[in-house]
Amino acid sequence: MPHPRTSPRAGLRALLPAALLALASPVLVAAVALSPPERGMVLAWFGPIAAEQAALRAMAAEAVPVSSLAGGVLAAVEPGGIARLRAAGAILVLNAAALRGCFARTSG
Repeated sequence: MPHPRTSPRAGLRALLPAALLALASPVLVAAVALSPPERGMVLAWFGPIAAEQAALRAMAAEAVPVSSLAGGVLAAVEPGGIARLRAAGAILVLNAAALRGCFARTSG
């Protein structure tokens, strides 16, 4: 009994779920790892504004700026600080410790 012929498209369609999973997994892992903590160090980006303006917006949100950069600020937040940063105009708030990755220093 001869084998049924399959088209090349059928073979590609069979690989589609695996390909989508391979593309989505790193995105989902990054989203979970970079989600900001309720308390601690965060990187808040306010868009294309001066570093001084970003620091002032962070202070208005009751965050303690540690370092500032063009449009963003590295700040310490207390519980509820993420919502205040977003209300002050932060477009993106990320976990600062996760951004350091392998370059994070430990004390001791």
